[in-house]
Amino acid sequence: MSDSSSCKSYFKQGKSFPENVKEAICDLDIRLEAIGATGPTGPGGAEGRHGGGVDTPATLSDILGGINGNPTPTYVDPSGWYDASNRYSPLVSTQEIANETYYPNALEHNVFDITHSGSCVIGAPQNLENGRTICMALRQAGDGNHTVSFDSNYHFDGGYGEITLTSGAKDVLVATKINDLLFTTLAADCKSSISVS
Repeated sequence: MSDSSSCKSYFKQGKSFPENVKEAICDLDIRLEAIGATGPTGPGGAEGRHGGGVDTPATLSDILGGINGNPTPTYVDPSGWYDASNRYSPLVSTQEIANETYYPNALEHNVFDITHSGSCVIGAPQNLENGRTICMALRQAGDGNHTVSFDSNYHFDGGYGEITLTSGAKDVLVATKINDLLFTTLAADCKSSISVS
């Protein structure tokens, strides 16, 4: 068989050199490299001395406190970064309480949605750092007339710390820790907007 019958004719204008070569050579199995059998794995090398890099992850308290390990330097790993950033994000904890003292834990949440029944007490928040704020939606369960009292650390704006007793009432409390007190505002009987027309 002649070259002209088995291969395409010469190079064409408008195509790159590799494209023309590919079209000019037909039915050839060209390997770009020689491939042989894989040889045995060689012996492992000696383990080197520690390079002096930082290989200890920081604790959550060190990350939040801006401490770079003591005495060993530390680094912030993805888990530590996630936990530290969530300390300041509005994560909501939804709870139902009945005839009990509830202590909001600000370690993982700073917004609390609490449905209460019976006679309850809202205790001082746990793990609330100085200068941080928590928010609580207090919802009356069932037919209402359930009471909530507050730990003496809560100091209310204008001294008003009474919740609404009607069925389905929603009161919203916002408290900021300022050294030894929780500066607290209570928005009583929160409702959707009322049309005045």
